[in-house]
Amino acid sequence: MRQIKAGIIGTGFIGAAHIEALRRLGFVKIEAIVEENEELK
Repeated sequence: MRQIKAGIIGTGFIGAAHIEALRRLGFVKIEAIVEENEELK
């Protein structure tokens, strides 16, 4: 299966949910994660 590259913007609650959903797919590679809020880094 072909792999898809993805980036995540925001690491709050929904960001973590999206990361987990992408991880479970098995064919998505998370290339980058960006967070503006210093407290969440």
